[in-house]
Amino acid sequence: MPAWPVLAIFLPQLMSLYQGRFCSFPVQADEHFITVVRYVECNALRAELVRHAEDWQWPSLWRRAQVNSKLTAWLSDWPVEHPRHWLTFVNHAQSLSELEALRLSVQRGHPFGDNA
Repeated sequence: MPAWPVLAIFLPQLMSLYQGRFCSFPVQADEHFITVVRYVECNALRAELVRHAEDWQWPSLWRRAQVNSKLTAWLSDWPVEHPRHWLTFVNHAQSLSELEALRLSVQRGHPFGDNA
């Protein structure tokens, strides 16, 4: 049975990146974890603040994209392997069904994963 790490994410509301609320909820440590991280890493891109998600210097994606061990040293390992071509994957829009499932889980305060 996969682990369920708790991931705190920021949910923008009203088309603004920093209006909204923080929340935390259990996330299954598999492709569901990847979906949530991708959602978080894409916030600035979805808000059209940058052309590429890794251009936004505040999330971990920017730090992971750097080739500087001082910038990445404090980042935690993920409970799953990073997908191949992560930057390319993050920069492609998530499907409407992925977004709806994630947002529904957050709104209801339910875990995000199988049988959630």
